[in-house]
Amino acid sequence: MFEDGHTHHKAYSGPAIPVENGMHVHYYDFYTTEDNGHQHRVRGVDQPAPGNK
Repeated sequence: MFEDGHTHHKAYSGPAIPVENGMHVHYYDFYTTEDNGHQHRVRGVDQPAPGNK
């Protein structure tokens, strides 16, 4: 992923978190590379997906 001069790499998500209707989500939290003297922290929850993995 590349955005506004920053590279997003080696991003890991947490374990599956069960949600309704047999779906699950993952929490993620990572930093971009440092470019032009700054970096970005990216964190959140991804879109629900089927199953439990």
